[in-house]
Amino acid sequence: MIMDDYENSDHKSTMKMSALTIRQFLGHLCDYRHPLASMFIMEWLNRGCLDVIKNKEEILKDTHPRSIVSPEAWVECAETLKKAMEERNNGE
Repeated sequence: MIMDDYENSDHKSTMKMSALTIRQFLGHLCDYRHPLASMFIMEWLNRGCLDVIKNKEEILKDTHPRSIVSPEAWVECAETLKKAMEERNNGE
């Protein structure tokens, strides 16, 4: 598969990678050319969440608008994703 194209097996169509939704693109990355890709993404996500949670107070104090996402929403998202990963790993 060419990286610029994505074949949707359900619809048997090809579209540009830039036309994929975020969900489609993440699904594509999980299956992309390496058997450890999905494990790498999960570990990367886990580490990112842990980093945000570890630095929660500093992130919440940051008043410099670097992003369109509020610091509170960023921290909440990290905590929610971390909880979901823990529930999955605990078989809940």
